Amino acid sequence: ANDSRFGLIVVCTGFTRAHGNYGKEVAKGAAMGILTLGMYYQTPIKAYSTIYAMIVDSQEDNIAFFRKSFQQNKEPLDQTVLTSQYNKIFDDYFRTKK
Repeated sequence: ANDSRFGLIVVCTGFTRAHGNYGKEVAKGAAMGILTLGMYYQTPIKAYSTIYAMIVDSQEDNIAFFRKSFQQNKEPLDQTVLTSQYNKIFDDYFRTKK
């Protein structure tokens, strides 16, 4: 668009549990473990945050950069979580380490 060579595409996904839902999932996992005599059990996740970032090059018609960051048990709506994920993704791309 508008004669730009590079474009940035960012996709953020994640989930968080409502209050009380995590306890129900723990109980369900424990019950499943007891009923299957330990053959199957699940460990619930409180929250999950994933960010995909891609820089596309319209002149070369390819993907110039792609990285993803995922954090388990971190709130996807928390600004500090998102900031740390963005920093992790773009750490070596836009900035040089000292």
